[in-house]
Amino acid sequence: VLFRSVRNWVEAPETLLPAEPLVMQDVRADYYLEDFTTRRFDDAGQLEYVLTGETLSHYPADDRAEIVQPRMHMRDAGTSWSMSASGGRFTRAPDVVTLLDDVVLERSSMAALDGVADTAGAMAANVTLRTSNLRITLESRDISTNDPLVLESPGMRLSAVGLQSSMQAGKLQLLSNVTGRYEVAAESRRTDER
Repeated sequence: VLFRSVRNWVEAPETLLPAEPLVMQDVRADYYLEDFTTRRFDDAGQLEYVLTGETLSHYPADDRAEIVQPRMHMRDAGTSWSMSASGGRFTRAPDVVTLLDDVVLERSSMAALDGVADTAGAMAANVTLRTSNLRITLESRDISTNDPLVLESPGMRLSAVGLQSSMQAGKLQLLSNVTGRYEVAAESRRTDER
């Protein structure tokens, strides 16, 4: 009798039904773009950012866009920001771009781009940030990550886990496990030796 019950169970297993049916509209993009460029302007008509990528797929269920090979450029108070990654996501309310995998952020002073030296006689420093996940809140221009990162500038290299920064305020906070290396320029060493 036990053998017959097991055989009946194997031959006719119960079918499990999900509590809610799967609706294909929830997992299907409502539009798709290739080689796209999108720009955002402020109330005064000034360009806030340019976002480009290989592809963008928009999902209406949660109003998010998945991006392949995103590139983002922003300018703010004499500074240029260029960002790239393997993938990315754009969400609304608030507007947030999350860069994913092989993230590179490059900050350049407009003076450095124009070849102008700063008051110390050196080119205004460019900074490069590398990480695997970077969140950019577009309204406040805040950037953050909880992942390991490397921050490099001429003569300086910092590594840390986690970062919070305000582009507008010009503040940067490294959250934990911070290590750094700073090299004094050869010209500065000669001046100190005299």
